[in-house]
Amino acid sequence: MMDLKDVKNFESYDEIAALPGYVDDLPFEESEYQSLLGGYRLSPKLKCCFRRKAGVCHTQHNVGFVIRLVDGSVTVVGNECVRKLASDEQLSLDAEAFKKEQRRKDQLEFVLGRIDGELPELDDISALGHRLSSCRALRKSVFAGLPAIVSRRLEGMGRSLRSDLTASFIVKREYRDENGELQIETERQRSRIYQFVGIRFINDAALRSASNHVSELVGFRKAYDGIKKSTSGRRLTEISKGLSRYKRLISEVEQVEKYRDEFLTNDLRYLALMAPDRDDQLEACQFVGNFFDGYERNPDKMLRELTAEIMNASGAHSMDVAV
Repeated sequence: MMDLKDVKNFESYDEIAALPGYVDDLPFEESEYQSLLGGYRLSPKLKCCFRRKAGVCHTQHNVGFVIRLVDGSVTVVGNECVRKLASDEQLSLDAEAFKKEQRRKDQLEFVLGRIDGELPELDDISALGHRLSSCRALRKSVFAGLPAIVSRRLEGMGRSLRSDLTASFIVKREYRDENGELQIETERQRSRIYQFVGIRFINDAALRSASNHVSELVGFRKAYDGIKKSTSGRRLTEISKGLSRYKRLISEVEQVEKYRDEFLTNDLRYLALMAPDRDDQLEACQFVGNFFDGYERNPDKMLRELTAEIMNASGAHSMDVAV
């Protein structure tokens, strides 16, 4: 079977004439045919060298094929003479295979000419998928490691894109009345104690959307490799538009990674304060200390230090956190 990788399209007569073994106007019979070297569509016309019973064809033609004969010499034959051969003749079979491959390449060129940017390789698309998988694994680990109540509240913040963690503080103020008696006035104040960044990483919408687009792009890339001469123009347009999303997909993945990196800059100790129960708070502190670098490993100490920092900054006597 002919290897189409070794067959080419000749762009000029000089390119044909430079082939080793080429002889100008060299006649041949079908039985002398060995292999197809390529095809051409040229102007000015060439003379067909195919010899029939009536003699050498010598018809001037623009479209034909370059062939090698069994003795190693090279000559040309016109498309019309090849077309008139029996369909089971080897030259006819090779020429038809070459024409089909050329039509397929034309289809590929159609797509390539309409892609915004270079043709993405499957390995490059898969690499984007792996980067998203890494982000998804981190997100999954965070939700799995935190107490259920914290995970639910954090997920709720992600859905609503609320980033503020607020608390109600009890502030006491001492003063003396007109009789000189010491009075204590209690006031409840609500204020923000922390604002999370990168909350869209928790939302998962950007991650899910980018993951879907990776799957779609893999499909379009495989569809490109599967293009045939019979592939419709409409399908070729769909493939070219699909492959054009590659650059946008890179931006999507980079955006997800940006949300992840932003989220990791948070003081993650504050996740513990989303839990109303002290045991859940300690469990959250333990997860943060063990899973992330740079945090106190002792959960009780971490919670005490965080609470003290907040109370000292607020000047309050007690607080209730609200999510």
